[in-house]
Amino acid sequence: MKKNSQNPFPEPRRQHISAIIIRIVDFVRGLIVQFLPVLIVLLFAGGRSIELVFLVFALATGTISIFLSILHYFRFDFHIKKDALVINRGLLNRTHTSVPFDRIQVINFEASVVHRLLNVVKIVVETAGSKSSESEIYALSKSDAHALRDYLLEMREDALPEGEEMEDTQMDLAEKPPLFSLNVLDLIKIGLTHNHLRSASVMIAVTFGYLSQYWVYLEDLDDLPVLGNALTAIDNIVPSLVLMVIFAVLILAVLLSIVTTIIRFFALKVINIKDGLKTSSGLFSRREFSARNNKLQIFRWNTNPLRRLVGYYSVTMAQASSDEAIDSQSIIIPGCKKSDLELLRNQFFGGVNLKPNLLFKPDKRMVGRYFIFFALLPVGIAIGINYFIFSIWNWWLLLFLPFIFLLIFVYYRKFEMRINEDIMFIKRGIIEDSWKLIYLYKIQSISLHQTPYMQQKDLVNVHIHTAAGSLSVPYIKIDEASALRDFIMYKVESSRKSWI
Repeated sequence: MKKNSQNPFPEPRRQHISAIIIRIVDFVRGLIVQFLPVLIVLLFAGGRSIELVFLVFALATGTISIFLSILHYFRFDFHIKKDALVINRGLLNRTHTSVPFDRIQVINFEASVVHRLLNVVKIVVETAGSKSSESEIYALSKSDAHALRDYLLEMREDALPEGEEMEDTQMDLAEKPPLFSLNVLDLIKIGLTHNHLRSASVMIAVTFGYLSQYWVYLEDLDDLPVLGNALTAIDNIVPSLVLMVIFAVLILAVLLSIVTTIIRFFALKVINIKDGLKTSSGLFSRREFSARNNKLQIFRWNTNPLRRLVGYYSVTMAQASSDEAIDSQSIIIPGCKKSDLELLRNQFFGGVNLKPNLLFKPDKRMVGRYFIFFALLPVGIAIGINYFIFSIWNWWLLLFLPFIFLLIFVYYRKFEMRINEDIMFIKRGIIEDSWKLIYLYKIQSISLHQTPYMQQKDLVNVHIHTAAGSLSVPYIKIDEASALRDFIMYKVESSRKSWI
């Protein structure tokens, strides 16, 4: 640490003036997204009043966003006191956030298109137990941002217990060569091998959600001549459109996967830093994330048949965080080769035996119980509703039973948990296979849950809790589960390693 380091922000300081513009853009974008369906309906309605409606909407949105953004700017300040970073915010209800130096985990820079145009960055100070949104500074000049980060990291190093080192975050990503990176062609391949059924389901759910929310505007099609004529034409050729619609939805799902992958992970770079890794990616919003060895809790990788053909794996590094911030503090690499996967895995588990020898698998009775709850009951209820309410006997729903049974059986066959003296390894999946690694000493607690049926059969569900979420192992024999719990808790209590 530089002993003569001087506090760059001893007095309350406002953000860069461009924070007002950034707030306005975010506010307007949020309103447009929220009211886009209504605007589309009004556009289809046509008529002379549409221009006036859009004009009123634009003026109202602009006025409100400018007023609120200016208020946010003048009601936000930050400064550094002796042992913490202090951030004050709030229009009516004031929030005072104090971030002690020794609680700071990483300090990330984010830069959207607007940030880059204005030559400023957003600062996100992450800790293990708070929401990152409470420790954000929306806009600072790059010189102020670097001064803030460098000073906070120096203070954090001085505040750490003796013998504990901080990560090497003061070197910019551009100063180190990446371990590996993803170009546009890689991202296109990753997007093409995405789970397109999931993307199609999201598209359908969002579409029906908007329709259910704004259907009131579509009740009188006489007021919507364009949409009314289109729906009439569609009604006349519905049978011939079914296959075309399914095909179109799949094509849109593929395009959506490719576009979102490129936007989110454009020019992704993985940089080796002291005691961890750092990633940088994003087309419109450039974001940096750090994954520290001591903060990492669960290392997960997965693949599916399409990705297996091109040799790609997705990697997620879940870090210690609050429940609200688990997703935002997980480092995601959408695709990498097997050699890159091994490089990442060795970064956090190098020198550790990665061949667990003690195997745990669910009891076979899990298949029957899952079949009852996920097949017989849903199908039976669906048939009963159709028969007694709509007087329709949909016997073809029974065809789902063997298909669901096959999925459950595949899940049972693939599921396994292995442990050794150092790590726990869990494998699961049906179509998409997933593997998880975690150090035993980082486990927080283990709970055993039983249903009345399980009590009769001496079975339990094992729930393994970590600082980055929970893992579950279903239908384990109670004597095996008790021995597993006792062994893991012994390893946790006897370890002198820090879990974070």
